[in-house]
Amino acid sequence: MAVNEIRDTIQGPITLTEDGIGYMTRCINLKEGFRNEILSVDVTNDNITLSTQFGEPPKAYQLYVSPYPIIPTTEDLNLNNGIVILPNAGPMSGDELVLYKETEVVYYVSEGQFAPLSYKEQFPSAQVAATPTTKWYSPHLYITILY
Repeated sequence: MAVNEIRDTIQGPITLTEDGIGYMTRCINLKEGFRNEILSVDVTNDNITLSTQFGEPPKAYQLYVSPYPIIPTTEDLNLNNGIVILPNAGPMSGDELVLYKETEVVYYVSEGQFAPLSYKEQFPSAQVAATPTTKWYSPHLYITILY
């Protein structure tokens, strides 16, 4: 099986939805008629800095790699205390559309806290991603960011 390395970026203006969620997507065209498989994904965030002051709402983004465009769902991304961070977030990690998902959230818990808490998670985990199991035949790969 031939291995093709794809190095690409997603950049440009962010489109806002009715809910005020930023949405950006990039389509990468692949060769038609082939079975595709991700061997690894490496993500570097060059310019989305999640920073917040105490009293401001939490900030978050979700990054997806998928064979078809990601459409926001009716699921919300919430903190444990019920605060909605990202209304109408993207699909859950277990969705067959999701090849890779990364979520980062930054928030304050209390006024006396020196720095905000940061939470970052990826799917599949680095350990599981070392053994790819997802294959697709679409000649496209999409990178989507919900902010």
